[in-house]
Amino acid sequence: MKTTVLHPQPSQLFDGTLLSLGLAKTDFLVIALGLAVLLTLECFQERGVQIRAALEKKSGFVQWLTVTALLLAVFLLGVFRAGYIPSGFIYTQF
Repeated sequence: MKTTVLHPQPSQLFDGTLLSLGLAKTDFLVIALGLAVLLTLECFQERGVQIRAALEKKSGFVQWLTVTALLLAVFLLGVFRAGYIPSGFIYTQF
């Protein structure tokens, strides 16, 4: 890992080296999806779109649907993913 961080090589992005760090392909897909959503929302905010204000103008059904979809995404991509170990939570040792 030290070599990967201190001496990065672009070819390591595609030859499977990153998969040897303990993350699966689906984990990288979730990271890429989250990054894409984050960058998209940031671009909207840079253009002056106020996302919260726009959501507040929608009906209550749309607001609850949005909140439910976000919570469902957290559960599906976090807790219910393959290889999830409940006792392997990072703070169990404290």
